[in-house]
Amino acid sequence: MGRTDLEIEISVPQPPPPPPPPPPFPIEPRSAKVDLEMELEISKTISAPPRPPPPDSAPDSSSKDHGGNATNMDLNLYRAATKGDVDDFITVVEQVVTEKGLSQYDVFHQVSPIGNTYLHIAASSNSSGDMLQLIANRYPPLITEKNLNGDTVLHLAARYGNSSAVETLIQTRNYFPDLPPAVAAEGPKNEQQVNLELLRLRNEKGNTALHEVWMQSPYNGIADMLIKADPEVAFYLNNALESPLYLAVKAGIKDLISLILSFPEELTNMSEQVKAGKSPLHAAIGSRNIGTYDLRNFISHACLVLFLVNMV
Repeated sequence: MGRTDLEIEISVPQPPPPPPPPPPFPIEPRSAKVDLEMELEISKTISAPPRPPPPDSAPDSSSKDHGGNATNMDLNLYRAATKGDVDDFITVVEQVVTEKGLSQYDVFHQVSPIGNTYLHIAASSNSSGDMLQLIANRYPPLITEKNLNGDTVLHLAARYGNSSAVETLIQTRNYFPDLPPAVAAEGPKNEQQVNLELLRLRNEKGNTALHEVWMQSPYNGIADMLIKADPEVAFYLNNALESPLYLAVKAGIKDLISLILSFPEELTNMSEQVKAGKSPLHAAIGSRNIGTYDLRNFISHACLVLFLVNMV
């Protein structure tokens, strides 16, 4: 039968490779920055949301608003907003006003198919704070204007990592003479209280601007600015019942965790998360991005807080 010492090659199946380690940030897939030309292609069936009527002091332009000429964003002005050159933007505004016979109110209140204003465009394009100041000084209510996704200019500035825009919006204390009806109905507020409203506004996902920081990478200090401006927002829950503190713990960003925990007057809000949302304690225990020593410190600190508010 031939050789008795026939060598038989046996292939042993290899185990599957281990899964890759989790990223240091819980990053969601990032869409490209706001692109009007892309919007015009994919959103032709979406009509621009109705704009508020101009104030009494503004020129009467209601006929143009209803006719649709004033609300559609001008492509050349959009491109100027993305460049962030203030002088160029002003030049194009003057051209649009002259060539199309529109008032400045009409021009500054133009929107893209998904409801983005020129403030949204500038914030998502890493334009300087000077561009935002130019538009906000002229028409302050645009700062709290939302697009069809419920995003304010601060949401987009935080999401796309525009630290200059975020800093400008946080430091601005005098841009809110007119408030959205829901905010104004709560009664008069001083400038600091009104500025906090912007930091606390939510989009359709229930995210504040601080939540949106986790959509951008690398971490660039925007979260620090937002937390220092309003520590309470670090405990706000979105529609997924996740707070910025929960996301920071889950990602193992130790500096942010320490910063949030450095505001003792706000820490009692952690008890509400245990009852209503996803607990940062659970995130700390399950996180692969936080060291054993830091995990032990966080849990002991958090448990002490919960004990003091009679939650343990």
